[in-house]
Amino acid sequence: MNLILNLCTIVLILSLLITLYRLYKGPTPADRILCLDAITIHLVAILGGMMIQSKNTYFTDFILALSLLGFFSTIVFANYLEVHYPKEENEH
Repeated sequence: MNLILNLCTIVLILSLLITLYRLYKGPTPADRILCLDAITIHLVAILGGMMIQSKNTYFTDFILALSLLGFFSTIVFANYLEVHYPKEENEH
């Protein structure tokens, strides 16, 4: 079980690094916002794996707080994009 959790953690960390690169390189602000949301999901998954591996529920509060923070920050950034980068009329 520990081997599987360790492999999952390694894959999640590699995926997190790729997402961080995309955050840095992203061509549009919308791409960067999606990357921030993906980073939050990665961190929640890593904390969930740590919680399973340590066999305690100490990380539950951190997971809940991080999930709420990621959700609300995505909403705020999407609202910011809608206000500061309005869609053009001829786009469908």
